[in-house]
Amino acid sequence: FEPDSELSALNSDPAESFAASPLLATAVRAGLWGAERTEGLVDPTLVSEIESVGYATSRAGVRPASIADAIAAAPPRARATPRADSRWREMRVTEDLVVERPAGVRFDTGGTGKGLAVDMAAERLGGYRTYAVDAGGDLRIGGEEPVPRLVEVRDPFGGGTAFEFAVAAGAVATSGIGTRLWQAGEGFA
Repeated sequence: FEPDSELSALNSDPAESFAASPLLATAVRAGLWGAERTEGLVDPTLVSEIESVGYATSRAGVRPASIADAIAAAPPRARATPRADSRWREMRVTEDLVVERPAGVRFDTGGTGKGLAVDMAAERLGGYRTYAVDAGGDLRIGGEEPVPRLVEVRDPFGGGTAFEFAVAAGAVATSGIGTRLWQAGEGFA
């Protein structure tokens, strides 16, 4: 959401090639890896669709809509499927750190960017006896002498703990609609 960020520069540049910094190139590669690994269920090229339902600016400090109301209004559940027309398959990062994509395709680092940030922080802390990195649902726990830590997954309905387990070395990523949920027209996003 920072207009002067390199990601914003990439997304506003109409050219099909963009010379990226090592960090942006790594972030784009991570997003494309996530898309490939999930066969498109993670799609970093849905920027316009995300913005169209109201996620065009930071939602920090905005009270989320009621999860109970959103679930009551939701259509019957169906298995998620990737978009056949998604453009992530047409993107790549070259060896010389150029992001190549069809003109107009924008990129969202989203969850893969947060996961990458946690991994990068953990790499810098790797020589310590123990560490825990928490980026709001993305965790990395480890160290030279890892210590088991209790991970609690919050219940979005009651606010208590839905599930808990111990991790001494590894990563955990959670995702939910409890904090980023808002009224969008007749429905919820």
